[in-house]
Amino acid sequence: MKKVSVVMSIYNEPICWIEQSISSILSQTYKNIEFIIILDNPDDLNLLDCVKSLAKRDNRIVVLKNDINVGLGNSLNRGIEYATGEYIARMDADDISMKDRIEKEVEYLEENKLDLVATNIIDMDMGGILTGKGTSYPSKNGRIKEYLKYGSCLPHPTWLGKKNVFLKNPYSPLRACQDYELVARLAQKGYKLGVLPEALLQYRLNNNSISSKKKVFQKTVSFYVRDCYKSKKDISYSNLAAFLNSAQGIRKRECLEKYYLSVNELKESYRKNRYVDFLIKGINLFLRSKEARDVLKEILITKIL
Repeated sequence: MKKVSVVMSIYNEPICWIEQSISSILSQTYKNIEFIIILDNPDDLNLLDCVKSLAKRDNRIVVLKNDINVGLGNSLNRGIEYATGEYIARMDADDISMKDRIEKEVEYLEENKLDLVATNIIDMDMGGILTGKGTSYPSKNGRIKEYLKYGSCLPHPTWLGKKNVFLKNPYSPLRACQDYELVARLAQKGYKLGVLPEALLQYRLNNNSISSKKKVFQKTVSFYVRDCYKSKKDISYSNLAAFLNSAQGIRKRECLEKYYLSVNELKESYRKNRYVDFLIKGINLFLRSKEARDVLKEILITKIL
């Protein structure tokens, strides 16, 4: 039985969520695991005490504390470099894995000779109540690589892959879209990807909305990765950083800022039951905004795929 190193970065998630997440990994039917937890908020002593206390109860837990906040990508890279397992599995601090997730992923990856596998997910609210909604992504390598032209279809918290794949292809230090950027790079390089067609992780929907600025940045990075992937251009951190600082990148962010402002106005019209105003604004947004047309196109195509 090959060792699986589960890597999880924590920042400021509620301790009760973190404890549930950790428990779901420690209770896996697949027993040959180590659990590497990276604390990326070194000033939060309560979080540190929590994970250290759990580590004392189970020697499979390894706690790493960053000296400063370095972001998700850099934290995961540190955990992966420290890992001793042949496989790397991802886990997020606010989600819950089904007890047979790791066992089924290892079996699926080996049977299908994959480099990286993900699974579908089922949504739960912030209180842990399942919503009944989830994903049904394509499972085969060819269809996955077609889907990646429009967005990611491999839920990041469910990943399990060969350690050498992660070592040769580290996460980007950018604090947005690390999963889409990495999986698009892997697809470009010919790695074999798969999605186990079963929901093996409960994904927590966080209602704490991200800032408008961060949303624009995330979408800008996503559009860049998508366009590079579709046109078969090299996806790299240096190229991405250059794009973000270019006139084209700045213009893209400005257009997205206008788009999200219009979307918020649309939501407000709908909330106040001003349906005629909502319809007129929606049509104008679609006609005037390339970003709006791109988003709608993404939604329609990925639904078909």
